[in-house]
Amino acid sequence: MPALTRPPQTPSNTEPTIRSLGERSARIDRLRSMEIKFIDNPEFSDETQARQILREPLDALAVAESHAPQSMPAHLSRLCETTLIGPDEERRLFRRMNFLKYKAKQDVDRLTSGDAPSAILERTEAYLDEARAIRDHIVQGNMRLVMSIVKKFVTPQQSFDELLSEGTFTLMQAVEKFDYDRGFRFSTYAYRSITRAAYRRILDGNKESSRFVSGGSELVNELASDRPQSQARDRAKAQAHRILRELLPALDRREQFVIRSRYALGSHRKIRPFRYLAERLGISKERARQLERRGLSKLKKLAAEKHADDLVASAFE
Repeated sequence: MPALTRPPQTPSNTEPTIRSLGERSARIDRLRSMEIKFIDNPEFSDETQARQILREPLDALAVAESHAPQSMPAHLSRLCETTLIGPDEERRLFRRMNFLKYKAKQDVDRLTSGDAPSAILERTEAYLDEARAIRDHIVQGNMRLVMSIVKKFVTPQQSFDELLSEGTFTLMQAVEKFDYDRGFRFSTYAYRSITRAAYRRILDGNKESSRFVSGGSELVNELASDRPQSQARDRAKAQAHRILRELLPALDRREQFVIRSRYALGSHRKIRPFRYLAERLGISKERARQLERRGLSKLKKLAAEKHADDLVASAFE
């Protein structure tokens, strides 16, 4: 009996299959290597809500005419070629973006190398593509905000283009981290994030410059008194103090007095030592320190809830 032999297979029968398997495996590996982050929400696991999210129309994704001033340079004007996003549309955009990433993450967690149906791969990639498109639309819709903030921080050491690049990166991070269900507008959250990033850049620039100063006290004084940079710091500090004034009423009377006195806030124009506070309150210096620590802890927690913790922390440096 002749030995059984496998019928010859032509390249046209095998190569497409091998190639498609290789491509599918590469797509799976790429998806599994991605870190898909999103802001979760209880409605994502509700089937009725999930269907509604996917059915909601998103009119804002169409690019509209530029709303930039006519005097703005062309390369900056192009950044403003998106209509302003209203509150309701903003919520729909953030909800849809995070839900799409939630669904993509579910799919990716179920993937195993080599045996994922093409339909699931295509669906997962479509989820992520749409989520990125929504993110980019939100970013472009808020570029006017970035430009209005960073231009206030321009100094001889920090150019507008450098600050704009940093501000845009901060804006993109803010889009990824914003919780649309907290009840306030994204512009409020983004404004604080971009402002404190610009303020940090100014401070870091000061520190970096001071390392290379070797021309004596005259140059040091000239750098320290640089007017535009000083104005930028003052604006950021003023904003931090404004937020603190909003938060201070949450402290008890003694905590408020200690914080105002220790950091020259409000009508307290002079920083007071613990001995002064102890005498005024009729307590020990150690007790005054405890009140300061407790008050600061409360303020930082409240600031974190407003996404302003870094900015407020800078007021206590």
